[in-house]
Amino acid sequence: MKSDIVISGGGMVGSALACALGQSGAFSSIKLVSASKKPEPPSSAYPDPKVLTITSTSQKFMRSIGTWDLLDQTRTVGFNNMKIWDFFGTGSMDFEESFGWFVEKNWVAHANLKKAMELDSVEVLTETNIRNLRKQDGSVMIQLENGEDIEASLVVGADGKDSLVRNSFGISTWKWEYPYHGLLCTVQSEFPLLEPSQKYLKSGPIALLPLWENYTAVVWSASPSEILRLKKLEKPKFIKELNSALSSENQSEFPSYSTVSPPTFSEVVSERSNFPYLMQHSTSFTDQGVALVGGAAHTVHPMSGQGFNLGVYDVMNLANVLIEASKNGKEPGDANTLMAYGWRARMYSSLLAAFEQSVLWAYWDLQPLHYARNLQYAIIDAIPPLKRAVEEGVSGKYFVPSEWLWTTHIPEDEKPNN
Repeated sequence: MKSDIVISGGGMVGSALACALGQSGAFSSIKLVSASKKPEPPSSAYPDPKVLTITSTSQKFMRSIGTWDLLDQTRTVGFNNMKIWDFFGTGSMDFEESFGWFVEKNWVAHANLKKAMELDSVEVLTETNIRNLRKQDGSVMIQLENGEDIEASLVVGADGKDSLVRNSFGISTWKWEYPYHGLLCTVQSEFPLLEPSQKYLKSGPIALLPLWENYTAVVWSASPSEILRLKKLEKPKFIKELNSALSSENQSEFPSYSTVSPPTFSEVVSERSNFPYLMQHSTSFTDQGVALVGGAAHTVHPMSGQGFNLGVYDVMNLANVLIEASKNGKEPGDANTLMAYGWRARMYSSLLAAFEQSVLWAYWDLQPLHYARNLQYAIIDAIPPLKRAVEEGVSGKYFVPSEWLWTTHIPEDEKPNN
């Protein structure tokens, strides 16, 4: 069996790439290998705490491939502002022009895979994985667990941080394991949380992500032992500690005197899960006949909520490169074609990784860093052009191509209604 492109991994990023390439008309055969079953819409009564922060650029991309409208819009929450404040002092940043959406991860995965299955040039092979891969005479030979053999010009690894595609072709990685773990859960309050916020404590940050109705996703970062302690607490005791941490008085009032009123939560409505934090980057994103996207290429600290968005930017850049090469009569697996994608993707993912690393180092428990951090907050918040540059960088504006070759119409910017 032959195919132009085989995508390993039918998650949110792999299925998004299949949608972009499939609707472009540039390829006759794209195979998406997915361990998942055929998609069913999520139906839980409470929001899943595994939530994606979707930037304006990522939302426009989803609209361009027809997956945004497949989401249950009653379960998407838009925001037009973001607040960050600090336990060590009263420095804060209020990003009034920072907008985006919070959407449950399982809904995005459902929408992207469902759309991919509707495209004529895309075949979704569900409930199977790739068993092994090898290169032969300019092609990639792929054997599936279900016994099928596929010959392709290009295999794309969209199969996560433990990528079989990356490991099969000897692409190495460097990684940094953070001394923090995360705790994730959904909580409820009397009134809805109107904007996302993040407070930095001595033990690590707590992020609050508003969900539909009166629900909020909590991402609490602390030492592994502290996270295990919080996870084992009875639910009423956990809520008490959460409210106490959010309302705790700041330790100093340098360099600003702004105040932040935290929300008060009443109930935990989901299981509490814990997970380690890892930064991992592949030393190369491409090789002859091979490209990596999403978690297979890079993972970042979840603090900024950029993991899914980085995967989308990978998809947009790789799709453009492949479609342009197809117009010029080149094979999808051409090494020089793929190199253009790899260079750009490594550039923006490395920039974000360096920025996040510098922020995390700044949270060492040293008093000079406390003052410097608060001063930084005050400066950024007081200079509109500087604040705007930060907002535009986080939105992904500088990381994606100006032309979107998989569509005839780039959607206009759309702000949340709420």
